[in-house]
Amino acid sequence: MKIFGESPLFYNEVIDFIELENFERAIQSIKKNIDTLVNTDDIALAYLICGFLNEKLEDNISAINDFSKSISIEAELDIINQRSKDVSLSGRSNAKYNNGDYQGAIEDKRKA
Repeated sequence: MKIFGESPLFYNEVIDFIELENFERAIQSIKKNIDTLVNTDDIALAYLICGFLNEKLEDNISAINDFSKSISIEAELDIINQRSKDVSLSGRSNAKYNNGDYQGAIEDKRKA
């Protein structure tokens, strides 16, 4: 995999799409390239980013699914770089709340 600094090169494309507020294309780029990631932390981060982008699109079900994937992957790691594992739980909690799953939102906030 080609790396620019510490980030995979496709993240530059993702950032460009986000700056253009084309969140759908940003998600598509991540999902298309996620198989190129070898670091488990990077894979969890990619799903986390997709979760937040889906939240911007008000696609709560997709956001919940992406946050859940990130949480599942992060559970395999003892330590993750430059963020807390609570970020994925808080993101999923917010998406659940926005989707009307208030009990699930409370449970995730408590875990976070």
